[in-house]
Amino acid sequence: MNVKIDPETNATRASGYSVDVFEAAVKRLPYAVSYKYELFGGNSVDSSLTYNDLIYQVYLGKYDVVIGDITIRYNQEKLESILSKIVVIVWVFVLLVLTSSYTASLTSMLTVQNLQPTVTDIRDLKKTGEFVGYKRGPFVEGLLQELNFDSSRMRGYYPEEFSEALDKGSANGGVAAIVHEIPYIKLFLAKNCKSYTMVGPIYKTAGFGFAFPKGSPLVPDISRAILNITDGDDIIQLENKWIGDEKCLNNGGITVESNSLNFLTFWGLFLITGAVSTICLLIFAVISFYKKWKKEVKVMSLATSSDEINIIKELPTLIQGEDQVYAVGLASAENDRDTSPTTDRIV
Repeated sequence: MNVKIDPETNATRASGYSVDVFEAAVKRLPYAVSYKYELFGGNSVDSSLTYNDLIYQVYLGKYDVVIGDITIRYNQEKLESILSKIVVIVWVFVLLVLTSSYTASLTSMLTVQNLQPTVTDIRDLKKTGEFVGYKRGPFVEGLLQELNFDSSRMRGYYPEEFSEALDKGSANGGVAAIVHEIPYIKLFLAKNCKSYTMVGPIYKTAGFGFAFPKGSPLVPDISRAILNITDGDDIIQLENKWIGDEKCLNNGGITVESNSLNFLTFWGLFLITGAVSTICLLIFAVISFYKKWKKEVKVMSLATSSDEINIIKELPTLIQGEDQVYAVGLASAENDRDTSPTTDRIV
């Protein structure tokens, strides 16, 4: 995000991906909202200020809304019921199995020419005791602490210091890897793709958001407006404007090619699935038609029969079917009861 202050009018002008998303959301509101930008911390940049300090200003009522790359952290209530815990464990296990199966299948189908990283998993850093770097701030630092990283093996840097820290390495006062948010890693790799690469795993968060005071009437309307933006083409245009158009600036002639997946790649799978589904549907339709036809034939034969005892014996098997069959069978019994002289004795 870029923030400039007009020296003549003293007005604050902001630009960037978060600003464009916020302004697009405001334009979609059913009513007009006037606002002005204010740089947190004033004209001078104080490196001691954190995102927590910025969000706290909303709680204090100094700002009506805070925009920027504010990461949403899950901080929900703990599960107390044993039934809730069992349900969560079962679903997590199912998701892990599905994710592992999908990843294994996709990896076996695709081969991508890429750099061979010295670190393949962040958990390896914890085992070997290597130094790990992160962008100065509470979010990534808190994430590493949740992953049980030793605070003494963590080093904070500003983005412009990443290259130097990685080049030095863990043994020479640097770090073995940098942990950061994916959009910023992509921007960093766009300028340094020849020497560095990105490895997993990826730890999910709730994404970026804007901060509002509790009970603010703008929250539901802004939320709906942002959903409309993300569901349409506006968000794609904004991403291409600020992130998507970043290309490798010093690839040194390296060409990375990969196989893309499309409909034709899975035509056999879709053909088998469609054929099996169609066959099952036809078999079900034939069986249903046959059962219905068989019951109708039986009802017609009973309706023409003069033996009321046979009718009563067959009724239990007929009333287990559809209501229409039950009504016909009952009507046949009633008709025979009226015409048979032995009805009273049989009943």
